[in-house]
Amino acid sequence: MPAEHLVDAGYVDTQWLTESKEKRDIRVIGPVRQDIHWQARTKSGFDLSQFQIDWEHQKVTCPAGQTTKNWYPLKKYTGQDWIRVRFNRSQCDPCPLRAACTKAKHERSLLFRSRAQHEALQATRQQQITPEWKKEYNRRAGIEGAISQGTRAFSLRQARYLGQAKTHLQNILTAAAINVIRIIAWLDEIPHAKTRTSHFGRLAPTPG
Repeated sequence: MPAEHLVDAGYVDTQWLTESKEKRDIRVIGPVRQDIHWQARTKSGFDLSQFQIDWEHQKVTCPAGQTTKNWYPLKKYTGQDWIRVRFNRSQCDPCPLRAACTKAKHERSLLFRSRAQHEALQATRQQQITPEWKKEYNRRAGIEGAISQGTRAFSLRQARYLGQAKTHLQNILTAAAINVIRIIAWLDEIPHAKTRTSHFGRLAPTPG
């Protein structure tokens, strides 16, 4: 198996990030979804990353220093390792920082994954904004180009024969054909094609 697997955003979730490393020793490299809550989007509110989670004692402390032990594992009901934490109204109502924490009329509640998944998510969110991570992930463009060339020019997604063995042989021959085409293009100094623009996109006015 490969030591690394570069994937697009549609294939990345916290469960896969942790299980791939733990069970198969494969490092998944791909962008995770950013926090979409208004606290994170506005940069002026208290998002989940600003709460201190004490995993051993199952309690959470908010940026204002209030601590709650209302800790509810949800795996029994959802089948996945989710945890819900809820503060009390007696803590939230008089809080001077409430406007930066919640717009709801009731108290603040949080929903997050189990420890391993939560920490993997937070770490990946921090890594994927660094120049080093972006440079490493740029290799995904070559993968997308190979998939696009194989499917558009060689009908890679359509099996011409019946049976796994013949389909596998078709994939090998397709890969060989792509290599031959690329060698010829390199020898003839044919430049790489530019990213295609859709018919709808061509209708947009050109900037400037």
